Amino acid sequence: MNNKFYTNKTKAKISWPTFDITDVVEMYVYVNGDSQRVDPSAKRFDVTLSEGDNQITAKALFANGVWSPHSNRLNLFKDATPPSPVLNLTVQNDSSFTGNISLNWSASQDLLPVVYLVFRKEKSAVNYKPIDTTRATHFFDPYRQADGTVLKAFQDYEYKILPQDTLGNSAEQNAGMGSTYCNIAPTIQKFSFSMDTLSVFWQFPDTSAALDPVRSAVPLDSVRFDVKLFKDRLPQDFSDAPPYRVDYVVGKTHFKFSVEAGPKYYAVVQAVNLLSANLDKSAWSLPRFSDTGLSIIPAVDSLLTQAQPLDTTGIFVSWERYWHDPFWTVNGKEMVGKVRVIRWKVNEPQTKTEREFLPSSPEFIQSGWMDREQLEDNAKYVYQVIPFEIKVNDPPRLLPAGNNEAYSLNDTSVVINYIDRVFIPKLNHLFAKNPATGKKYFSYPDPTDSLRLEWFWLYKKNDRETPAVKGDFRGAERIKLFVANNSGFENLPNYKKFSQIVEINRKDLADDSLFYFSYVSDLTNQRTFNLYEGKSLFLKIMGFDQWGHDPSYPSSASAELDGITEMVLDNTPPPDPGLSFFVKSSTDTTAGVSLVDIHFNWSPVVDNISGLRKYSILVTQKDHPDSVVLEIGNISPNDITFTEVNFEIKDEYFEHPLLFKILPKDYAGNVNLDTKPVEFSFFNPPIITAIKRDTVTNNLAIKWTKVTSADKYLFVFANQKSYFLDEQLRDNPGNREEVVAVATDPDTIIKTLNK
Repeated sequence: MNNKFYTNKTKAKISWPTFDITDVVEMYVYVNGDSQRVDPSAKRFDVTLSEGDNQITAKALFANGVWSPHSNRLNLFKDATPPSPVLNLTVQNDSSFTGNISLNWSASQDLLPVVYLVFRKEKSAVNYKPIDTTRATHFFDPYRQADGTVLKAFQDYEYKILPQDTLGNSAEQNAGMGSTYCNIAPTIQKFSFSMDTLSVFWQFPDTSAALDPVRSAVPLDSVRFDVKLFKDRLPQDFSDAPPYRVDYVVGKTHFKFSVEAGPKYYAVVQAVNLLSANLDKSAWSLPRFSDTGLSIIPAVDSLLTQAQPLDTTGIFVSWERYWHDPFWTVNGKEMVGKVRVIRWKVNEPQTKTEREFLPSSPEFIQSGWMDREQLEDNAKYVYQVIPFEIKVNDPPRLLPAGNNEAYSLNDTSVVINYIDRVFIPKLNHLFAKNPATGKKYFSYPDPTDSLRLEWFWLYKKNDRETPAVKGDFRGAERIKLFVANNSGFENLPNYKKFSQIVEINRKDLADDSLFYFSYVSDLTNQRTFNLYEGKSLFLKIMGFDQWGHDPSYPSSASAELDGITEMVLDNTPPPDPGLSFFVKSSTDTTAGVSLVDIHFNWSPVVDNISGLRKYSILVTQKDHPDSVVLEIGNISPNDITFTEVNFEIKDEYFEHPLLFKILPKDYAGNVNLDTKPVEFSFFNPPIITAIKRDTVTNNLAIKWTKVTSADKYLFVFANQKSYFLDEQLRDNPGNREEVVAVATDPDTIIKTLNK
């Protein structure tokens, strides 16, 4: 089987192995049938290639006037044509507040795979700068760049998409061009109410990108800020809806409205470039909310405290019962902006200390705090817990009355080192991580199926990797699994974004082995998770002890120990690489064993979501597809060739055709099982039973066994056995002769050769 090679060069240098040219008087090389005479003693020479297929062979004339057969054919495909132009390029700034820019275009056509070089420059700049390369027909230019810089607010950016094939062919005139400006929105930092006045403070542009001192193409004194105020409710399309109040300010990042107390108010801000001809506008900011009414949440009137037998003295303070108040059955916890815990020694108010916990903290979520801060032996402490209602955003204000006191005796004589031995669960990810992207991927093709999640228990809270002995929990009593999709945030979601989907109580389990795994279903339900291909699913697992608090605290790595992991959904297997191969006799001469080398090759493929992980090659019998003849696994995704050396041809392979398939697999575990198989049959080798020299012609008469379905036979001559092990000598036309067989030949064939 002949290989095909690709080039974009006009000339190709052709060479062949050295052979005996004693009787060769002329040598010709043929390119697509056109001959070119060359020096027989030359080892290499140049040929001119035409665009497209170039079939190259050589032929020799011997001194006795006999022409040799054509040599093996070399296929060279010349492709100097760049990919077709990029069409329909659209460049759009983000319709939301993020300031990102997205590009889309129609695919460029070429015989070879095409990549797209993405260039960007500021409108006033002379030269484009390369920013990325992609095989997709879309590109996402984020506001926050990987190097820590940001796109400049109101800066006009011009983009160029240059198609290039795998040989490097490209043409500037085929590039697609487009432009737009960065419409990053202002960020409202504070929206507060005091003395009949609502104050709005915002930031523009973003000041969090410390590596880029210049973040706007327009000076602040040339920017107008439009401020909208809505009363009682925020319209779904607040950008076009008529506001309760609207005003503007130039060059300043704050504004005040005089309003009546009582209603709820919402504010949004938009920036306008006064230097642009079209008065370019930013996106509207995220809305901020302020409630100017009186507080209605109840006070904390019940506390539970318990001295903890820990490696250090500690008191666990719980206000979990607070949420049992009937008020919270009809109102959500999101009304509470923070919780303050105050502690002092009995009769010693000067020892008062305070801690505050936001809704994203583990203490707020579990409604409890493990106090280990400078406690004295045998001292009595008073605790007070005060919830702050979210009435204004910055900061939440204190309105409830004072809470009742709760007392606890801290007696270190009963320390038994219990909590230190509570195991912490960590998700044991079942799916592959692509090292190129740093992300984990999973496949969930059947929406009616369930996804199995597994975890293991860490030995102790300071050991994040060592699994515990199976079945040994030592105090762990409850598991909670949470899930969040990737809508509404750019990075890891906060605690508010997670929804609890599973709770496992160990006391309810008949078998402790069920404390190591669970199943999650309905992941692709649009109403529940809104999860689509290429999107992320965040999973979080937490373990609790008998008091109901998370034993991973106070570790700063609590989120990691709790097992937050991100997985990207990919249900699409990689495309078919198109397998081809050729078979050659092996150099192994083991007696009685038929061995061959199989040389596989295929085209590179791209998996657009999780990435290609590996290839495997599967060989089965055509008549018995479940009978695996050969399975080659873990072939690198960067390889496009593979050689199976010394493949043994067993007797049954001569009777049944074999099917060869290549199976690409991506990092989500998707395997393309529908790739096109290649059928191949091995012939039973003929056996020479007699050789006799013809006394008249001096040629050889040979008798051999017939091979079913064979239409020709090839004889190779040598004067010693080692000759057959040299492939170059074995393939020399001067030492070979083909004999054509016919259907009427008997089982034993006798022919007189020309040698």
